[in-house]
Amino acid sequence: MDILIYLTILIFGSMVFLIIIGNQRWPLYLFFALYAVLPEYFAVEFSSSLPLLTASRIIILILCVYYFTKDHRKSTIKILKQERLYMYFAIYFIFRIIANGLYMFSIVDAVKELFIIIFEQLVVLLVVVSCLSSEKVFLKCLKIFIYSSAVIFVIGILQSITGINVAYYFKTVSRTMLETSVQRLGFTRAEATFGHPVYFGQFCALVSPLIMYMYESSKQKKYLLIFLLDIVALLFSNSRGSIISFVVLMAIMFIDKKKSSRRKYYGAIAFIGISIILVSLINPFIFDIFTSIFKSILNVFGFNYKLANYGENAQGLNSRAIQLSGILYLFKTNTFLFGLGANPHIRGIAYFMNPSGKWYATNTLDVGYLEYILSEGIVGSIGVLSLFIGLLVESIRSSNKKDAKNANNAFKYCFIMYFLLLFSAVGCEKVFWTIIVMFIAYNKVKMKPIKIKQIEEFNYDIQNKTETESNI
Repeated sequence: MDILIYLTILIFGSMVFLIIIGNQRWPLYLFFALYAVLPEYFAVEFSSSLPLLTASRIIILILCVYYFTKDHRKSTIKILKQERLYMYFAIYFIFRIIANGLYMFSIVDAVKELFIIIFEQLVVLLVVVSCLSSEKVFLKCLKIFIYSSAVIFVIGILQSITGINVAYYFKTVSRTMLETSVQRLGFTRAEATFGHPVYFGQFCALVSPLIMYMYESSKQKKYLLIFLLDIVALLFSNSRGSIISFVVLMAIMFIDKKKSSRRKYYGAIAFIGISIILVSLINPFIFDIFTSIFKSILNVFGFNYKLANYGENAQGLNSRAIQLSGILYLFKTNTFLFGLGANPHIRGIAYFMNPSGKWYATNTLDVGYLEYILSEGIVGSIGVLSLFIGLLVESIRSSNKKDAKNANNAFKYCFIMYFLLLFSAVGCEKVFWTIIVMFIAYNKVKMKPIKIKQIEEFNYDIQNKTETESNI
């Protein structure tokens, strides 16, 4: 382990040196390629009592060095004010920091949560948005993010087919980490680098609008292939909440699009459908998997198909409905204002009422919104709700379905998707915040040509006015 620590310091130092002497944007590209998808167990472990120095956090540090050694004059605060998002973000960070700060001296997990909010969200927002300087750079970052996602889709698909997850070979820590290689319906559920099939399913669902945007705006068939990989990987995750959210959003997107754009997808839908049918015919086992997944989703809506090798909670909604009683427990214990502190279910202090009326504790939590409410109470939940409303309002206001090249069309669907996903699972925050910084950065660079044009028109009017006055 000492060798790994020294090697990390050497690599980090070399990268810092390259940033100082060079003038390339590779730290920014590195962030979009790897930050959201690297596993948490790929890290340096200094001590069992200290947080892990994950590879994702090392990437943030490298990006911070790049930020402070280069000229990035325009602050993200000014950008947020221009985009009318300043107040939403201010409420989010202030309220969540207050809610977790009250427990920082009594609960270790609260300190970890504060670190994530300040370092992995606020710092990432300020640095990445400031460094992303043009629409050309944004487009390259988005492409890198999608190509990286395609690799992760392949890793997840291969895991389901072979039962081997290559991401496990990147585990460099000794402590117990989230690694959930489980069987369901006779196959291994895909988790790729995310530690759990539910999080991998969320990832697949969240990036789908961005892949569709690249297909629409570029008309390149490679994005259609990546979209097909995305769907297959999502199905192999067998995350029913993510699959249902994906189907609902695809229906919303299809209805919302203008007729000319819809026609493009008739061929795409046919291509994906025929591909799945052909694969199923070639391999009957794959056909059984797809039909079993479909039946398991129908069970969520009240059907009662008998599925072998499925596991617990075949209906899907039972545990989630019961866990809503945790809100009553907050009022019962007078902790509704600031909650029970970070990760109350893991610490065994969150209680839920079963159908017989008895309170019980469990170490799992299936509803993302409920996690915020139980952990941070009304105060923290107001902060989260503020952010969600701000992102949704501003992305819808900035979108234009008549303009296929407007990336806000995709961002608004990403945000809607995330809000849907939180009804069935705890959120995949690294991926979500990567999309947030892309949204803010895109609107920053998108406004540049408009402002330049306004300045030019203003100067032209002033010049004409001066010439007219001199002639008089």
